[in-house]
Amino acid sequence: MSFVAAFSWDRLPALRLLLPFVLGIIAVSFLPAPLRLPLPLAISAVALFVLLSILVQKDILLRYGFVWGIGASLLMGILGYSFTLWHTEIRQDNHFAHLLPNKSAPTDNTQAVVNDSAFVLLQLLEPPSAGAKTYRALAEVVAVQAPDSTWKPSIGKAMLYFELDSAASALRYGDIVLSNAPLRRTSPPQNPDEFDYKQYLQRQNIWHQAYISDVFWRYTGINRASAWRAAIFKGRNYCVEMTRRYVGDNANGGLAAAMLIGYTRLLDDDMRQLYAQTGVAHVIAVSGMHVGILAAIFAFLLGFLRRWGRVGAVLYYVLLISVVWLFTLVTGATPSAVRAAVMFTLFLGGIWYGRRTIFYNILAASALGILLFDPQVLFHIGFQLSYAAVLGIVMFQQPIRNLWYPPNRGVAVLWSIISVTIAAQVFTTPLVLYYFHQFPVFFVLANIVAVPVSTIVLGVGILLLPLSLIADMQPVLTVLPHYCGMAISFALDWLNGYLSILGRLPGASWSGFAPTVAGVVLFYGFIVGIVAYLRTAYIRYLQYALLLGIVAMAGNAIKQYQQQQQRGINIYAIKNGMGIDFIDGRHAVYIADSIGMLSTKQQQHIQNHRYTKGITVVEQLPLQLSLAASYQHQTLADHLYLNGNMARFYDKTICLYDTTAARYQPNESISVDYLLLTQNPRIDLKQLRACVAFKTVVVDASNSNWRSRLWQQQCRDMDIACHIVKEQGALMLQF
Repeated sequence: MSFVAAFSWDRLPALRLLLPFVLGIIAVSFLPAPLRLPLPLAISAVALFVLLSILVQKDILLRYGFVWGIGASLLMGILGYSFTLWHTEIRQDNHFAHLLPNKSAPTDNTQAVVNDSAFVLLQLLEPPSAGAKTYRALAEVVAVQAPDSTWKPSIGKAMLYFELDSAASALRYGDIVLSNAPLRRTSPPQNPDEFDYKQYLQRQNIWHQAYISDVFWRYTGINRASAWRAAIFKGRNYCVEMTRRYVGDNANGGLAAAMLIGYTRLLDDDMRQLYAQTGVAHVIAVSGMHVGILAAIFAFLLGFLRRWGRVGAVLYYVLLISVVWLFTLVTGATPSAVRAAVMFTLFLGGIWYGRRTIFYNILAASALGILLFDPQVLFHIGFQLSYAAVLGIVMFQQPIRNLWYPPNRGVAVLWSIISVTIAAQVFTTPLVLYYFHQFPVFFVLANIVAVPVSTIVLGVGILLLPLSLIADMQPVLTVLPHYCGMAISFALDWLNGYLSILGRLPGASWSGFAPTVAGVVLFYGFIVGIVAYLRTAYIRYLQYALLLGIVAMAGNAIKQYQQQQQRGINIYAIKNGMGIDFIDGRHAVYIADSIGMLSTKQQQHIQNHRYTKGITVVEQLPLQLSLAASYQHQTLADHLYLNGNMARFYDKTICLYDTTAARYQPNESISVDYLLLTQNPRIDLKQLRACVAFKTVVVDASNSNWRSRLWQQQCRDMDIACHIVKEQGALMLQF
């Protein structure tokens, strides 16, 4: 089928429905709530339109087809908009945020407390998982206590963090606990361009969280677990336990659990970084590749059923689809796995009914089905990357593969893996650059090893789990899962060693990319235009692609010019630490204490903002050195001058005042724009102002809460501006 025919609107009804539905979902973020159409009314309007389309004569449809098309698109957009609002639980009247006494309005005030002393009943939606300091569990607020001591049913999820103790460790999925711990709205990021955990949770309908110490909750003795969900959690826990028992209670055990069932809580940060840096992060997060491998294995194992006639064929398809969906549910139903399962089901359904299916139509239909179930999944990174990868493989893999015909079967298999890897990478690159700001240079070399090894691990793992069950019943057979575990551990050791070598090569990962949303859209338009030209030879597609490329380059040139002109001072919010950037163009000098100097802290709180601002050179300067009385330094084209605890940047002056700062005498006359208090200095601002004139006080996150409040009150008394970084977030001074 030709490229043009495959993208004919007449042959892609699912895509015609999907696009306006997606626009309706996106519109929720921009249009005010009063414009929403109630969901029942939206569904009724769509149903009425479909009925009219059936009743209207064919010649009228042909004559005014564009009118009906516009009407259908408009109604699907309204349906997407209404569905999204309907799925946003906090907008429902029975959400617990609206029922609790002393409640706060559901606004963006992240410190708002929705209950102070009211009691709620919380049902755990998952088994608590142990962290370094707490047990974490997602819960549903099923009832709230009214002022008259009656209980009102409610909806709404909250992320709970239980104190580490024996009582919390005994909690199970489905348990209902009584609590009066304050439920707070999740806080937004305190630094610009930092990962937005608040938005991440809200996309999952989780608007509140609470830390619950042992005095704030009691187990009611009631468990209302769903039988099938309990069975899934039990099966997942059994798989994790067997993996750790036979593969190892170490990094390999955690890695195997991630590859087999998508359980990533045992992975350490270094392992995550290694796999992301080398471009094989997809093998440690259950994706369409895992579903495809599993389906291929069981299709081979169940192939004999197809020889049993019609009944055997039905049994074959039913069992194969059931295995895929069971695996998807056990692995946590990630968007990429659900996408693969839905597509696999639709594809097998088309084969069973003897329909010739267009893959793009199946892809669009699967996306529409998932979004109807949960519109917010559209914004999930896994959902976007999964569909981008599949589109890339469908559009590019065959043309890339046809560039060379290997001389033997072994090389042909290797070339097939390479072509799939390149095809998927081409179409996911804009999203990877946008979300992760880096590009894995040696992704081909990494994937030609990681994909076969992960296939082996998955295959051996499928054998390990039933053998471990048999070994539990017959201990004499324990040697069988033991050897399987040894094989998996050996394969992972070899893979990790190989990836470590790639990761240490010069230029293994290019970083610093920060495209805008418009840039990503232009990038995709350019790619699609080039592909359309190569597959059709229509010159207009090449012209469109080149035009989009020119627009993208012009936008990037303007952005770089603006970055060259920027200058400012950024005082970041780093938990219990201090960090400050002096930015001049695309260069910066970073002064920080021991906590702020940690690369992990900079990566978590600061690095994304530097990427966005195009900062390419950062000079690291420890706070202890910059505050030394003998230290003097002039940098950033002579615009930044450091002398002890004084810093002058262009026409702005800052006094960095910590516990080692020299005491100023009343007869001194010093004037600064900003007084930065750090490391808990014992200072009375009223006394200090007698010798140092300051216009604004900045209290960074390294100071204690009580001192911060004391200084804040003193500033109020003196009518001086005060910025508390812990409460107000990073201070960004642009001039």
